[in-house]
Amino acid sequence: LIDSAESLVPEGYSSTYKFRPAEALMKEIIAQCADNLPQRSQNKENKGRVHLVLYADGSDAVNPLAQMMAEALSTRAPFYLNLDELSNTDSWFSGTGSKGLTEMLYYVKAQKENLSLRADSCTSKDSRTGIDFMAGHKNPEDISELTASECQSLIDAIRGRNCCDHLIISRAFRYDGILPVLLKGADKIYLTCLDYRSSLARLEKVVQLLSRFEEQNAVELKEKVQVFITPVEQSQNFQDFDSPYAKICLPFPFERSSLLIANEYQAAIKTILEKDVL
Repeated sequence: LIDSAESLVPEGYSSTYKFRPAEALMKEIIAQCADNLPQRSQNKENKGRVHLVLYADGSDAVNPLAQMMAEALSTRAPFYLNLDELSNTDSWFSGTGSKGLTEMLYYVKAQKENLSLRADSCTSKDSRTGIDFMAGHKNPEDISELTASECQSLIDAIRGRNCCDHLIISRAFRYDGILPVLLKGADKIYLTCLDYRSSLARLEKVVQLLSRFEEQNAVELKEKVQVFITPVEQSQNFQDFDSPYAKICLPFPFERSSLLIANEYQAAIKTILEKDVL
């Protein structure tokens, strides 16, 4: 621990500035020592539930379903993880951690030991809601080049912290190598989009792809999947959408006169989750 110039640190020693918030200092020490600490034992019986939110039209700009689910679960140890190539996590959550998903993906790709401890060092707590999250990554290729095994290691590391009751994973829909890991590992899958005709057309294609995935992999997703449509046009376009999965139309997320989340929208999310987890 130093309080002077790094040039004074003996060669071969790692260093960190000691006059920092205690939580940030603890996480830095854990990251430095993880290779030499005993492997954390994991409770395989209770690793929490995984909620996968897939944006069929690719955007959560006016459709904050994943973020509001995390807030609705804020008293039940949620963890929010965004796996988009261009993450917007930092637009919703803020904390004091110096590390985030960028560093965690490095540990995963480098196959470092003690990934659950390293996940601790890369986790921040939102100052407003108390939600755990990993700050957005800085390199789109970290996600685009993520393999299925690396994705599984990342999820296992977060759940292996043994202090996450609900893992909310948010992602624009992509039919890629990590999708099977996400679909098979999720307890609940939420497909969502706006009620624009173009968004609903994309949603229809996503539903077809999921049906094909079920056939090719001999898995049953029907009990897992729910479709959530967010109205923007104030139209009835969504009524024409036919889905093999349960379909729910949510209220408009924002107050019409401001960008604040509408109470009606928050209440609807809580009501939906109450049927399953609350």
